[in-house]
Amino acid sequence: MIDSRSLMAWCLAALVVSCGRCLSSDRPARQANATSGISADASHGLTNDPTRLAENPNADGARTISDPRDLLRMYGIDDSHFDALIDGRPMHADEQETLMRVMFRLRDFPRADIERWAHRKFDPVGLAKSPDAERGQIYYLEGSVTSIEVLRPLEEVAERFELDRYYRSEFLLDNCRQPAVVFTRTVPKAWQKGGPVDQPATAYGVFLKLGRDDVKAPLPMFVAPRIAWHPATALGRLGMDVGLLDDVENQKTITARERECFYQMLAAVSRAKPGQLLREADRKLKRDGKKRFSVVPLFNRPEEQFGRLIAFSGTARRVVRVRVDDPDIVARFGIDHYYQLYLFTEDSQSNPLVFCVPALPKGMPTGDDPRFAEYVRVAGFFFKTWAYHPSVPVEQSQPSGKRTQRWQLAPLLIGTRPVWYPREKPATNTLGSAIAGGLFVLALLGVWLVLWRNSRRDRKFHEETIVKALAMDSGISLEDLGQDITDKPDFSNLEAADASDSGEEQSQEKEK
Repeated sequence: MIDSRSLMAWCLAALVVSCGRCLSSDRPARQANATSGISADASHGLTNDPTRLAENPNADGARTISDPRDLLRMYGIDDSHFDALIDGRPMHADEQETLMRVMFRLRDFPRADIERWAHRKFDPVGLAKSPDAERGQIYYLEGSVTSIEVLRPLEEVAERFELDRYYRSEFLLDNCRQPAVVFTRTVPKAWQKGGPVDQPATAYGVFLKLGRDDVKAPLPMFVAPRIAWHPATALGRLGMDVGLLDDVENQKTITARERECFYQMLAAVSRAKPGQLLREADRKLKRDGKKRFSVVPLFNRPEEQFGRLIAFSGTARRVVRVRVDDPDIVARFGIDHYYQLYLFTEDSQSNPLVFCVPALPKGMPTGDDPRFAEYVRVAGFFFKTWAYHPSVPVEQSQPSGKRTQRWQLAPLLIGTRPVWYPREKPATNTLGSAIAGGLFVLALLGVWLVLWRNSRRDRKFHEETIVKALAMDSGISLEDLGQDITDKPDFSNLEAADASDSGEEQSQEKEK
């Protein structure tokens, strides 16, 4: 027999499981993105791969997703949701369910798959002839956004899909000059108030329906993860989605939200022609009447510098290669590595500027030895104030007794290939070396000749002057003096000397 407590527990468990299934169909757990950094040992990968989903939780195998409709089915958006869409009219209230479900799930689509699945050629007339076959397919849209409308869902819908507002963008396509409508969860901050825009843009949109019953002007409607903004700036003209800079935060490491912006900017500078960014930076200096860029605004007012083109000359004291292991980054951008340059300029004092560049000039060395120093000039775009650990750890004692590594802040810029000024090396020309050696031998011979001539002069001077001065005069012989010469001592004068001394003593006694 089952008592009341066991029955109540069984019912409660069944209720929890049922609620869990209901919630999971509309509000899945968010995919956890690994924090992305730019140091050599940082991890750039996403933790989940939603392109492989179990067809049956109890099945041993899994099947590969082949197109967006297949992936949407795995997320619970099946043919019945697309069958509810009616062509020839604006988006209706009873179609909101499909719109919201697709918009909610698009944020989980891998960007590499979105780009791989996208149709690059868009024919609105052909689409109008067979819209049912194309629903749920992804198209690459390129043109300009003419206006933005801010839409707010019902409160229960907003809570269910974690969405308090969304946006309806009027899109004018470049290839056919046809209008289209694109729904997104977000738009660049500069457009969020709504109204006229008229800005270059691109989007990867999932086709939903036709908004007008007109074969020549059908007004296709799409839902997209975001609209990429390409303003008429140096960065926008290189194909960068400048709206991604809205998610960048200063004084932090590279976060998961900033990962896409970082690699898009790195890919953008790779598309620049050799010397293009340096020439544009020099023209900007000339327009502003300045001789060089200052590092001061990068340190003091970083919030005003996002995406700004700058060029600096200085000494790179550390150049390291960073490997990129993210398969989607390699697949989408072809980036499997880049380089970090720690640049010191005249006005940066002991504070480095960190440049991330896609390549180095041929022959330029890498290294982080204390004696490493290479002079370069490099142009790039300001990304953020980056918080990082110095290459040489600096530990500080904490009150708790623990030792932690200190964080350092530095302006982080993403630049093009630098211009390298290598240090001069000694000439290795054989002919030049032979000439230099011959001149050295001639110089030695010249010095020897001078010393030899001086030694001859010194010897002549010694013979003619010093020796002559020290030589004895021949003089007169003793025999020519007319004196008697004996071979015995002569003491005859001693008696006279004694007599003279005694006479002097007697005279002194008389005086006394």
